[in-house]
Amino acid sequence: MFNAINTNNDDHISAKELHDFMASNFCASSSIAACQDIIAEFDSSQDACLQYEEFLNLFMPAANANLRDYCLYGRRSAIPGRPLPASVLSVAVRILESEIRYNSKRSAGQAQLAAHPDHEVRKSFDHFSRGRFDISIPSLIEILESNGFFPRAEDLEAILRRCDHDADRALSFEEFSEVTEGLKKVEAPAEDNEQPKESSEKKEEAKTEE
Repeated sequence: MFNAINTNNDDHISAKELHDFMASNFCASSSIAACQDIIAEFDSSQDACLQYEEFLNLFMPAANANLRDYCLYGRRSAIPGRPLPASVLSVAVRILESEIRYNSKRSAGQAQLAAHPDHEVRKSFDHFSRGRFDISIPSLIEILESNGFFPRAEDLEAILRRCDHDADRALSFEEFSEVTEGLKKVEAPAEDNEQPKESSEKKEEAKTEE
């Protein structure tokens, strides 16, 4: 599956390759931006691509260790070099489509939270972490249950594999902020040949004096 998406064989999957894979398998809801959002969910190395280990977190079972090991190491009937069956490709595309829907719903939730007059990310983090420097799994379970949501093991694993970038099985303030606030857009630096206005004005003054 990884090789089927990684068409240029450079050992990482870009947003364009993910988009091309979905488009070639009849997914009309895909876009480069949506694929960038999918990659950002699992990109622990923060290089805007999916390495193989990151790719596994997108497609492999997280909470069921036995099923995960079977998928990775068990005997398979697939013959190396043979194209993947259409049924496999179809399920893969459905997983990616569900990621797009999830990201859209979460973005709507983040916007709703940002618009709330009482929202302060630091206060929310301190409430979830009980004053600690990170949100532990027991603290996360406690706060979720106190608000009427009783998470299963797979729910907690899903939260961790999306948000716990340093794999310490806890959420730091930065990781929590990314969940509630979203990724911050970084403006592109100015071009090297772009000169400050003040500098050009000095040049004009020098020409006038001459």
